[in-house]
Amino acid sequence: MDAQARMAFIAEGLPVILDSARSLLTASQALKGFSREAEILEGHALEEVAKILILVDIARCPAKLKASRIGPMMAAFYSHLARLIYADAQSWKPLSAAQLQDYVDSHRPSHDLEGDYGEYILPNQMIWRREALLYADIAGDEDTDLVWHAPGAPGFGPFAFDPLAYRVVDALEALGLFTAEGLAILEEIWGAVTFEGERCWSETGDLLQATLEALNARGLITGRAADKHVAVLADGWQMPMYMMDFRPIQRTLEEMRELRDASQPWEY
Repeated sequence: MDAQARMAFIAEGLPVILDSARSLLTASQALKGFSREAEILEGHALEEVAKILILVDIARCPAKLKASRIGPMMAAFYSHLARLIYADAQSWKPLSAAQLQDYVDSHRPSHDLEGDYGEYILPNQMIWRREALLYADIAGDEDTDLVWHAPGAPGFGPFAFDPLAYRVVDALEALGLFTAEGLAILEEIWGAVTFEGERCWSETGDLLQATLEALNARGLITGRAADKHVAVLADGWQMPMYMMDFRPIQRTLEEMRELRDASQPWEY
């Protein structure tokens, strides 16, 4: 697609994805007493929300970088792990794009060490929590002992409040950014800055203010927009993540054993 057709296509899809997320969250609220099922629906809703955030970041990406970044961004669009990271990242408070990549990197390994001294080798916890809710399955430890895993939930859901990532995309829609013209404003204003390296979170404030002024001047802000929508974007909308690497980091059992051995406390 050329640039104009791409923005029009994304604008057409954003409300479709948001409607999907809304219906999943609404359905989860009807499942009192079924925490596992409620959390499955909430998890699916958050992955839908993450797809919106990814597409909006394509709009925020500088035009000169789009050709090189659309491929990785669409790979993230179809990746469970990348979507989970994207949704979770809305609550992170990195000081710079480089630090944000560090936070992302901490969630990318296929396995990690847990326990007081890093004595346990466990699979990626974002993927494990997702699939442990969904499936009855066979699990094994490093000695290949097999057990049956029964799906379950901690019992927290359905949650009383909408997740932050959902409130962010709801605000984007309310403020008129789910339109081709709104996305063009994002590209014009945010695309003037490349968020990588030491580019700071603090720079997003001026960009958001300029965006709101442009949206208001062109009459794009919807009638349901309120101060709460501006507040959630000012505090909860992560800096653009189009330069982030979301690819899983594969770790073998041998590598994990070496990491575990290196992490053990000194023995006297």
